[in-house]
Amino acid sequence: MRPLIIYFIFLPFIGLTQNYNMELMSHVRFADDCADVWGYADTNGREYAFVGRVTGTSVFDVTDPKKPVELQFIPGVVNLWREIKTYKNRAYVVADKGADGVLIINMSQAPAKITWSFWHPTLKVDDKTLGISKTVSLDRAHDLLIDENGICFLHGSNVHQGLVMLDLNKNPDVPEYIGIFNPNYSHGGFVRRDTFWSADIIAGEFTVWDLKDKTKPKKIANQRTGNAFTHSIALSDDGAFAYTTDERANAYLEGYKVDNLSNITLTDRYRSRTTQIRNTIPHNIFNFNKFIIAAYYTDGFTVVDASDPNHLVEVGAYDTYPAGDGDFHGCWGVYPYLPSGNILASDIEFGLYIVKPTYKHASYLQGLVKDSISGIAIPDALIQWDIIPFNAVKSLNNGSFKTGGAYEGATSLTISKAGYEVKHLTVNLNTGLIIDTTVLLKPLKAFTLKTLVIDAISKQPLKNTNILLIRPEETISFTTGDNGSATVVAHEGKWQLYSGDWGHQYKKLDVLDIAGTQDLTIELLKGYEDNFLFNYGWTAQSTAVAGIWGRTEPLGTYIEDKAINPEYDLPDDYGDQCMITGNGTTAVTAGDVDGGYTRLISPAINLTSISKPFIHFAAWTARLNIFDTIPAGGSFKIFITSGSDTLLIDTLPGNLSAWTFYHFPIDKSTLKNQSNVSIIFEASEPVNIDARNVVEFGIDGFSITDGTTTTVQTAVHPINFKVYPTLMYDRLTIQSEPDALDRKIELIDQMGRKVYETTFYKNQASMTIQKDLISGIYFVKMTAKNGASDVRRC
Repeated sequence: MRPLIIYFIFLPFIGLTQNYNMELMSHVRFADDCADVWGYADTNGREYAFVGRVTGTSVFDVTDPKKPVELQFIPGVVNLWREIKTYKNRAYVVADKGADGVLIINMSQAPAKITWSFWHPTLKVDDKTLGISKTVSLDRAHDLLIDENGICFLHGSNVHQGLVMLDLNKNPDVPEYIGIFNPNYSHGGFVRRDTFWSADIIAGEFTVWDLKDKTKPKKIANQRTGNAFTHSIALSDDGAFAYTTDERANAYLEGYKVDNLSNITLTDRYRSRTTQIRNTIPHNIFNFNKFIIAAYYTDGFTVVDASDPNHLVEVGAYDTYPAGDGDFHGCWGVYPYLPSGNILASDIEFGLYIVKPTYKHASYLQGLVKDSISGIAIPDALIQWDIIPFNAVKSLNNGSFKTGGAYEGATSLTISKAGYEVKHLTVNLNTGLIIDTTVLLKPLKAFTLKTLVIDAISKQPLKNTNILLIRPEETISFTTGDNGSATVVAHEGKWQLYSGDWGHQYKKLDVLDIAGTQDLTIELLKGYEDNFLFNYGWTAQSTAVAGIWGRTEPLGTYIEDKAINPEYDLPDDYGDQCMITGNGTTAVTAGDVDGGYTRLISPAINLTSISKPFIHFAAWTARLNIFDTIPAGGSFKIFITSGSDTLLIDTLPGNLSAWTFYHFPIDKSTLKNQSNVSIIFEASEPVNIDARNVVEFGIDGFSITDGTTTTVQTAVHPINFKVYPTLMYDRLTIQSEPDALDRKIELIDQMGRKVYETTFYKNQASMTIQKDLISGIYFVKMTAKNGASDVRRC
């Protein structure tokens, strides 16, 4: 049995982060991944970037930000962590693996000449306070920091997990060991004059140290942070406020009042827009002229106005990571201190970015949300700007809220809460000023809705039928009883209604206007249809140790910009869920199918009254090894079973990474029991295959229809072609196997608009397109004469 396969463009990896108040100057990709980035300016005004890479350190001249020039690459131990700081005309680099010690880069003759050495001393450590006495070789450190007086602090080294102090002044190429302090593991920090602020990540706090006498460091304060995984800390220019991040999904950038160390208090906290809904993680932060610049992993980096530490507002963003959200991918570090004002950013997968920021201070709005009748405060009301990129916020338990953005002038916002009329307001914003407002929401009346669900032909009541009432501010879900009826109380106004059960097609009412008590009869046509809006009772049977089937809203996983799991379910179906294999994390190899099979089994299907059944569904398949040189293993199969017999319908292609429609005819004469059959979707991986093998399977838009269709033909298979570079510049190259017929090439922007069209001629193996386009995300669609098409991102 062969299917008709229909391919269509669906872009699951367009991120939610919007670039604003930023201009990309240039971008450099590498063959390996990146860690941190740092900057340096010499006495002649030339600007440089140091990029920590997995295989070593790159030094760039970025004086012309549109034409960065790599001056030197210095190989080092292969390692995921590489951090850089500068003092005078030296750069100091550490790695958190191996035995490089400290790489010291001499920039005194740059750009003409750059020299370097690896400082790898043996240190005699003797600290009675910490109870440590040993002689040890300095091999590695997680991070480093250098103060204005030339004291270097190594974080989390093999010498001591806390801080190691080195003096760079006597000989910058041979630092002098001073001592150690802090019993906690120190992950990062900030130092000003004789006070050190340590981000003690495992302890979940920042600690403050008096270093006036460096032979006797003294802890003078500590403060636990919100998610208890304190990664980074920065101080305001006046020293009155500290800002921290916890390296956890959904964590906040937090502000603390620290002018009285005996009474440290939280002032405010901020999350990026995608963090609030897509599990992104904050990383490193820096203070610059009352702005906090935050490296935000898969969100790229954001700029937060901290002029009012009690009201932190995002005022700029640049997304360096064009794939999905969540997990430890994307922007590692930023450097905002070049004299030109340009920001250097390092993206783990996508390399070095040079970005010109426009720093704008925020306009502020704060207020209270109250019940217009009782005057009682309303918590959890959603305050949403009608312009982007302002963050939506919710009112607190006392009804208060605060928001803002880099915007001036009249703008509208929408305030909503279940049980209340939606309110629209217009406010006039002014930079640096706080607008106070009180929002009064009018409570809605509630009415009884009596529903009866029946079969459209027999008119018999349908029990256990799912019904969903939905509108932006609230959702009501319920099921019918044995007599097919159900009664609920719903607020007045317009709703959408969905209803369905296994064995019947969905019914949707686009507008159900509830204005009083009313009766509603819903008629469902027989048929099998499942968009996984409701739980119809599909089951999983597995020998695999991971990647078990489940019904969920998918969470995208990526290898660079290649989607492995979908970011969203099938577009334009009902709901936002699908059936997918192991989808609890954005780490590619953490939730995929491992070491066996996992089978998704449909509820029972009765085919006796269906003359010529066809099954239809959309599938997402991904099978690959994260190292291209190793063959991938695994399979994607569809079976039909009647209990006593199980027949293979087909095996699906293994690495499409796109929602793809399939249509299969079913020869029911081969089934012994046609009244009780099930469809099985199986994803499997060989038991002893390489651990880096990835297998993912998704199913959505399932249905069964009756009848012969002339559109069901031999399979139309995808076209095999490659596009590079994978980020669009002013040219791109397309490669494909020669074909007997011409093929159409379309270049499509991220809004779905065709911006260019050309022909890939028969017997042609490659072509290059040169096109002056606005920088951004583009897609190449190749279409053959037989209608087959496929899409690549560039």
